[in-house]
Amino acid sequence: MTQSLYLTEEELVETTGYKRPSLQARQLARNGIRFIRRADGHLRVARSQIDRPARETSGAPGVDLDAVRKLG
Repeated sequence: MTQSLYLTEEELVETTGYKRPSLQARQLARNGIRFIRRADGHLRVARSQIDRPARETSGAPGVDLDAVRKLG
């Protein structure tokens, strides 16, 4: 199965720890993860923002989604 270019709503909750878009945005910004806000208020995060190695993010840490999934 091919993954979407963007994180799913569930992955966004797993990544940030929050369901509310305003809190998700705050957490993403704290971690240097770029996102866009859709007209309906929900966020879109490109998978490449999360999957790339930390050394490519200019010092901002990446998030290992596999590790997050193992916690749940």
